[in-house]
Amino acid sequence: MLLDEIQTRSPSFAEVLRIVRRVAQTDASILIAGETGSGKDFIAELIHDASPRRSRPLLKIDCASIPASLAESELFGYEKGAFSDASEPKVGKLQIANGSTLYFDGINHLPATVQSKLLRFVQERVVEPLGSTQSVHVDCRIIASCSLPLKICLKEEQLREDLYYRLSAATIEIPALREREQDVESIAISALSQFNEKYRKNSEFTSEALQFLRSYHWPGNIRELMNVVEHAVIHAGESIAPSDLILSDVVSHPQFLSHAADRQMSLEDLEKLYIAEVLRKTRGHLGNAAEILKVNRKTLLMKRRKYGLE
Repeated sequence: MLLDEIQTRSPSFAEVLRIVRRVAQTDASILIAGETGSGKDFIAELIHDASPRRSRPLLKIDCASIPASLAESELFGYEKGAFSDASEPKVGKLQIANGSTLYFDGINHLPATVQSKLLRFVQERVVEPLGSTQSVHVDCRIIASCSLPLKICLKEEQLREDLYYRLSAATIEIPALREREQDVESIAISALSQFNEKYRKNSEFTSEALQFLRSYHWPGNIRELMNVVEHAVIHAGESIAPSDLILSDVVSHPQFLSHAADRQMSLEDLEKLYIAEVLRKTRGHLGNAAEILKVNRKTLLMKRRKYGLE
């Protein structure tokens, strides 16, 4: 999706888009902050796609998935014989991203020693592979995000303070979805269109379903909303009702019962939502779910089949 194609009614997200437009045209390193599922990857892609580097693909590194012992060689590469298993030289991710953008997803998961070496790269734009005495100049833009709030990362020393200051000259704070409730409906409808096409369906939200989506607090942010819509498209018919929206935290939804009463949801709809939530929390374990619901296993199987929760 192009930056100019994005529409928002949320003042806080409109400000994010203004910052993206401004920083995309620069080569400044960027730090993206926001809750899990709020769209940090999406913002990184927007910045790259609106930048002069867009002719080359964005390279993403999932820092949490790289073993600490391999992080340095993955990023900086190594020469043949640099260590016992280095039978051939390897080019690191920084050099591969030359002329493009390298996005560090969860940079706080990198070991402190690797963060220190990355700091040198941000300052000098040179890479020295393991086992080499030669420095290589690399023209690579850095975008990074943290998997936890910045204050926690700094307090618990998961992110080096000096690296933070180098990256935070351009910081983008993404608001949680609950802080941009004006956009929930449009995001849900866009997701519905996407999944209708994917699964060759023609589903539509009822007005009650849209109201229910707007009233939920979305602890999992956009990622949770996308999952809820996809599940509904797969399992519901052409008309998606509130009972088809399996929310991750529906039982503790502060407006759930009030909304259900206002919308005159049937007892069956409420029962379906509650059973679906218990099954989710027990990871589908019928014995545990039946114990929580105070029904026998046979009854739970019957209700699961009745509500299409298999």
